[in-house]
Amino acid sequence: WDHQDKLDNHFHSTIAAITLGSGQDAKLRREYRDRYMLLDFGLFYGRQIQRMYRYDLPDGRTLLPFERLTSGFTDAGTWQKYLSLRDQQEKQARDKDRLRSVFDSFVDIDVLYGMFIIEPGRARTTRVSLIAKIGFTSDNSWVASVGSKIPSVIKSGLRGGFDGSVAVCRAVKTGRYD
Repeated sequence: WDHQDKLDNHFHSTIAAITLGSGQDAKLRREYRDRYMLLDFGLFYGRQIQRMYRYDLPDGRTLLPFERLTSGFTDAGTWQKYLSLRDQQEKQARDKDRLRSVFDSFVDIDVLYGMFIIEPGRARTTRVSLIAKIGFTSDNSWVASVGSKIPSVIKSGLRGGFDGSVAVCRAVKTGRYD
């Protein structure tokens, strides 16, 4: 929850992961974190701005739903700040020559929603589940659109992101991150 901005330390396809802002959603009355991520998909770079909420349930489980963040979620000034921070991250990635894609294009992830479900372990360790949908429209990039329709491509990306998120949790548990 608090450390998804460390994903780039644990998932090799993450070029950048930064927290843009946080607060309390007025409609849902839930705490949220807004984050930007730049992900290496091989032929292009997928970028997303997402909002994640936190629900602590009475039975000890935690739900972390997330969705694609658009300008309608924030005021104009906050949205411009987010876009500026996104642009800075992309410029840094280009300047540091961290990019290796054939086309070096940044493609917005158009479809993004899902949820992490964290359940404390009874007999073993904590159980973490991920339900997610990610995709691109053909208006955005034909390569991204075709790639997002190949289940093995999306499954591989989601699996890597999930494993990276679990690695972040393990690092928090061992005291690597406060």
